[in-house]
Amino acid sequence: MHRTTCTREYRKTGISYSPGSSGPSSLVQFHTITRKERTRATPYGFGVDMTSLSASQLAILAALGLTKSPGGNLKYLN
Repeated sequence: MHRTTCTREYRKTGISYSPGSSGPSSLVQFHTITRKERTRATPYGFGVDMTSLSASQLAILAALGLTKSPGGNLKYLN
């Protein structure tokens, strides 16, 4: 999961609330946006391109797939 938070500040100065106020005031407002995004994972980590794996890494993945897949108990090969 990748999370990005962006906060913006809006500021307005020189606001007079009433005719008898003692000078200009300012108004500050914050707006926060949070974005969450799923990042696809590989057995070698997040953001790894499967096409950049070496032959030995691909062989390890293939062996894991054969042993961990449902119905993939290959104890006897004839």
